[in-house]
Amino acid sequence: MHYLIILIFILTFAFFGNELGYTAPFPLYKHLTFNFQHANLIHLILNSVAFLSMYKVLRPHLVSCYLILVSLSISTICSFLPFCYYHAPSPLGRVGVGFSPTLWGGVGGGAAIPVVGASGMIYAMLGIWLALIATKKIRYKNYTFLYLFFIGITISAAFGLYRGTSAVALHFSCLTSAFLLYFLYQKINRKS
Repeated sequence: MHYLIILIFILTFAFFGNELGYTAPFPLYKHLTFNFQHANLIHLILNSVAFLSMYKVLRPHLVSCYLILVSLSISTICSFLPFCYYHAPSPLGRVGVGFSPTLWGGVGGGAAIPVVGASGMIYAMLGIWLALIATKKIRYKNYTFLYLFFIGITISAAFGLYRGTSAVALHFSCLTSAFLLYFLYQKINRKS
């Protein structure tokens, strides 16, 4: 199943441009299709490796179809949040890059650029992984990897905000939504 998703990433990248990405005024279906389109080859490769890595970590704990359906659903739903639209930097500088307080415009007034990539799905998987750690379904003897992971995520988010090349709000909302949903699911499931 996971290799089928990677194949869809590759075929979508090969046959479509960024027109499958979403911005505020785009049709509803683009809030789903953006997950499969990537901006360039490096973006495709990094997201494919991250997707496969997270899938491998979570697969022993979740059914394959459930994992993919949940991560895709969270990414799609979070893409409708008004602050998850990507806007190019304005002539005033990097004010509000990656965030938008209203549905139609960015803080800096930049032009809307389509959001593309499977990062929302990957961050949703990260949220599920963190919920499994928080509910002690996954245990670590050495937390060095976990600390390095959080440092890497923080640097990546800061770099994305600074350069204006990432929809950081979408990433963060997918991660927190998946964490909260799966954490609550585990707590409720444990009581019954």
